[in-house]
Amino acid sequence: MKKNKINFIETLLFTLLCCTTIISCQYDEIVSMEYPAQKIYLPAAANGIYTIDDVSAPISVPTSGNVYQFKIDRDNNAFNVTLGAYRSGIENSGNVNVDLAINNDTINALIATGDLENVEILPSEEYSLPQTITIPNGKDFGEFNLKIDLDFLKANEPRKYGIALSIVSADREVNTELNTVVIVVDTKIMTPTSSFTYSSDANNWKTITFKNSSKYGMKYKWDFGDGETSTEQTPSHTYVQGGKYTVSLIVEGLTGELTDAYEQTISVYQIEKMNKSGWKIVDYDSEATNEDHSVYPNQGYASSVIDDNLETFWHSQWSQPVPQFPHWFIVDLGQEKVIGKLVDYRRQGNSGGHTERQILVSLDGLNWEDMGTFARDPGTDEGQTINLNYPRARYIKYVATQGPNAYTFLAELDVYVAIENEQQ
Repeated sequence: MKKNKINFIETLLFTLLCCTTIISCQYDEIVSMEYPAQKIYLPAAANGIYTIDDVSAPISVPTSGNVYQFKIDRDNNAFNVTLGAYRSGIENSGNVNVDLAINNDTINALIATGDLENVEILPSEEYSLPQTITIPNGKDFGEFNLKIDLDFLKANEPRKYGIALSIVSADREVNTELNTVVIVVDTKIMTPTSSFTYSSDANNWKTITFKNSSKYGMKYKWDFGDGETSTEQTPSHTYVQGGKYTVSLIVEGLTGELTDAYEQTISVYQIEKMNKSGWKIVDYDSEATNEDHSVYPNQGYASSVIDDNLETFWHSQWSQPVPQFPHWFIVDLGQEKVIGKLVDYRRQGNSGGHTERQILVSLDGLNWEDMGTFARDPGTDEGQTINLNYPRARYIKYVATQGPNAYTFLAELDVYVAIENEQQ
């Protein structure tokens, strides 16, 4: 028993000795391993041609290793493109001097091959670039600015100007695959354009969310038409009461000197499906009187589109001679209403109907206002919505404009109107 214990101890000691030797060898190998040589490069060169054609995120400091942006320096009348020269590897001790130069041969070659369309070389008197920069001790990069004359860009909108700059030498090895960056400035960004769309909140019809679709803007001023304003880029606003409001948006551009304004009248209403009692079909282009009337006496008639029954349908004349598109009918709602949307339903299970419809509205049935032409999917039984801009009307003219056959059909038409006595 004692002998076995001694053998076990000897075995354990031998194993520990071996492990120590192996670890020591591995450590020696790690310490003596040669790391890749440090190289100096321009990260922006990896992105190909760097085109500045948007102002969504101008910044003054480069985003490490990737995209670079710009900053307007109004005090010095400069459009500064912020760039950086980087060093690779894990060692960042010591200053590294990097020499830069303009390389317009690259721009000319890209223009000749068609890779740069409608681009001119940026005139040398319109920019400045440091000849030498320093990557400081303990840092991975040294930043610098390509400074372009702001007045020159403003005066030459909407032309495009290109410039190429290269690292020509450095205190360390230069990565020749990433030593040249091509920059194109599209001067269209100097002039802002203003526009927006809007939508109502599903849970609160008085709350409107505005989607700012403006271009090249830096500051925004909204007027919601009810005395309230905002400087947010994409605001939401809750109105005290329903109605129509003229909303305006003024957009300020990069320099603060140019602005653009846009306004539209928006509708803030709560809507509901209108009851069809009192509705009438007052006119139509044709209807099919020879459908099977054994179950539904109005089958094929235009009146079928307002009977709240998806099993019945209006069918334009399909017996000879078959009239061609357009096919239409007119609904009299019986009273004037503010109309928010229509929902139409195809003849159930039949995809041979029309693929486009035009909507017109009228107060008197004689003078018509065109609401637009809307595409339609004939392949679904689900209701399809036609949003209107809340016109006040009593009559609706529904016009089927085209389809796969000479005839068409429709099962039902619903109308959603503003609840006018509940808009407060």
